[in-house]
Amino acid sequence: MTRPTSPRERAQRELKKYFIRVSERGIEVRKPTREVTTIKWEELRTILIQAHEPVPGLPSMMWILSGDNAVCVVPEGARGEESFVKWIEQLPKFRNDELTTAKSCREEKTFTIWERPAPNDDHDDHE
Repeated sequence: MTRPTSPRERAQRELKKYFIRVSERGIEVRKPTREVTTIKWEELRTILIQAHEPVPGLPSMMWILSGDNAVCVVPEGARGEESFVKWIEQLPKFRNDELTTAKSCREEKTFTIWERPAPNDDHDDHE
């Protein structure tokens, strides 16, 4: 006889049905519905984190990736998240302090952790 799963276990199983993959072409997100959205590197404009009040069994944050022609929303805990985070941490002007703050946030709040620099940005952070 199999024991019934808890709502938390069912939620964790559902999260694993989301998949985020980093490739040389861009970022690909596959939802449980099998719908696939791809944002090419050159089209990626912002990476946000939407933090939420913690609810047992549900993600406390969502990744929001915005491109020229697509937006992807991925829950914390999706398959491939670890590789994705390692990759975005290497982006120029990545805001690790905002990522750290978002991870510990316990309220509804949006954090911008990366924005594509403007074309005329000279990449000089010194004044």
